[in-house]
Amino acid sequence: MRNPHRGVLVPLAANCACLLFLLLASSVAALPAHAQADARAIANKAVVMEVVQQIINARQVDLADDLVAADMVQHLDRPTEGLEAYKAHYQKLFKRYRDYTLEVSHVAADGDIVVVHGRLYGITKGGNKINFNVADIYRMAGGKLAERWHVEQLINN
Repeated sequence: MRNPHRGVLVPLAANCACLLFLLLASSVAALPAHAQADARAIANKAVVMEVVQQIINARQVDLADDLVAADMVQHLDRPTEGLEAYKAHYQKLFKRYRDYTLEVSHVAADGDIVVVHGRLYGITKGGNKINFNVADIYRMAGGKLAERWHVEQLINN
């Protein structure tokens, strides 16, 4: 038996799919400002997590060229400015500590501010262990790290 709707259903389904796509596309383009800020926060969190995983934990300091702003400011006990100072800071830590690792427990973002909380640990060349709870607050600019504030809390072993 021949289906009388055979030639009608496929074009109808294609038209419905096109209509659905157009509706979705127009709703994404009209996202409210808070949704756009949420998207920026998600992108900023991804950059910070890449910094943690690749630069800090995998010790690939040269990746900072793509992820850290040229005028990056670190608010440490001795504030430093610039990309080269940022890279030198981690190169110094990597020479001092083997197994220098940041285990992230929490990451949160609000627009251009990203907060990372976790545990930082390592072993000195002399065999002494470091073990800290840490919080890093990053300000992002143009998809790169622009500023960093670092707070440590010693964990007794």
